Amino acid sequence: MFQKIIRKIVLILLIYVSWTLYGFNMEKILYKEWVGGKFVFPFTILITNAFVASCVVFVLRNIFQFFKPKQSQSKNENENENENENENEKEKKKGKGKEDKDQSDSKNKKEQQKDLPNSQNKNKNKNEKQKKQNETKVVSYFSEIPIKEFLFVSLIQTISYSTSISSHKYTNYPTKILVKSCKPISILVLGSLIYKRKYPVLRYLSMIGMCLGIALFSYQQKGSHSDEHNLLYSLSLLSVALFSDGIYAQHIDNLHRKYPSSSRIRSMIVINFLLVFCLMPLWLINAYERNNLLSFFKNNPQLIYLLLGSGVLSGIGQLVIYYSLQYFDSVIMSVITTSRKFITILFSIVYFKHTISRQQWASIALVFASLLIDSFSKAHVFEKLFKKQPKKEK
Repeated sequence: MFQKIIRKIVLILLIYVSWTLYGFNMEKILYKEWVGGKFVFPFTILITNAFVASCVVFVLRNIFQFFKPKQSQSKNENENENENENENEKEKKKGKGKEDKDQSDSKNKKEQQKDLPNSQNKNKNKNEKQKKQNETKVVSYFSEIPIKEFLFVSLIQTISYSTSISSHKYTNYPTKILVKSCKPISILVLGSLIYKRKYPVLRYLSMIGMCLGIALFSYQQKGSHSDEHNLLYSLSLLSVALFSDGIYAQHIDNLHRKYPSSSRIRSMIVINFLLVFCLMPLWLINAYERNNLLSFFKNNPQLIYLLLGSGVLSGIGQLVIYYSLQYFDSVIMSVITTSRKFITILFSIVYFKHTISRQQWASIALVFASLLIDSFSKAHVFEKLFKKQPKKEK
C-alpha cells in the first residue's frame, strides 16, 4: 500500500515537472531573441521532438519490460499451484461419495485413454498458434493495426503541429496553450456531426464556457488594426490545429476499439516515427530553413541542447501519462492533465513576465472550470452524486 502511494506521487510529480519544463523549453526556443533574430525553423523543432521522443519512449518501454517477465512468471507459477491444489481437493471430495466408484473410474480411464491423442493434438495446435502470434508481435509493429491507418493519423498530426507552431509569430505562448487545451470542443463537434454520437448536456455547456473564455481572453489583447489581423490569423491557425487534434483523438479511439488487442504505447511509437517521415518533405521544401539552419546553430549552440531536451521531456511526459492510467481513474487523470496545463500557463506568465489583466485571469479560470466540468460529466460523476438511492425496506 505504501509503495503504491509513493508511485502515484512520483507519477504526478513527473507529469507536472516534465510538461512544465517542456513548455519552458519551447517558449524559450520560439520567443527568445537569439543572435540573428528569432528561431524561425518550425519543421526542425517538430522533427527533432518527434524523433527524440519516440526514441526515448522506445528505450524506456523496453527497460520497463525487461523486469516484467520474472514477475509474471512467478505469478503464473503461483496461480498454477493454487489451481492444482484446488483440483486435488475437489478430487478428494468426490472420492468420498459412492461405493460404485471403482467401476466408474475404470470406465473413465478407458475413455481418457481414448481421448488422449485428441487432447494432445489440441494442445499442439494451441502452442503453434501462440508461437505464431508471438512471432508476429516480435517481427513487426504493424501486425495488428494496418500501416494505412498509422499513415493517416501521422498526416493529421503533421497538420496539427505545423499550424500550431506557425501561430507563434502572431500570438504569445499562454494564448496558444489556452486554445490548445480546449480539445473537448473539437471532440464534441466532430463526434456529434461526423460520428453521430450523443453527449450529455453538461458537456455542451462546458464547450460554450470554453469558447466564451477564449473569446474574452483574446478580446483583451486587441490593439491596432494590424494586431487584430494577426490575432485573428493566429486563432484561425490554432483552430485548425485544435480540430485536427480532435480528428486524431477520435480516430485513435476507433482504431483501438476495432483492434482491442493492440498496444497504445506501440502505436504511439510508430506514429512518432512516421511523423518524422511526413515532416521531412516539408523541411526540404522550405529553402530558408534548409539553407540557414546550420549557420543559426553555429551562432547559437544552446539551441541544440534545448531542442534535445524538449524531445526528451516530451517522451518522458507521454510515457508517464501512459503508465499513470494504470494507477488513476479517468476523473483523476483528467484533473491532473487539466491542472498541468494551468501550471504551464501560470509558469509562463510569471517567468516570462507576460502582462495579464483581471479580465484575462477570469477568462482563464472560466476555461479551466469548463474543462473540469467536461471531464466530470464524461466520467458520469454528477450522475453518481445526484442519483437517487433506493429506499431500504424496513
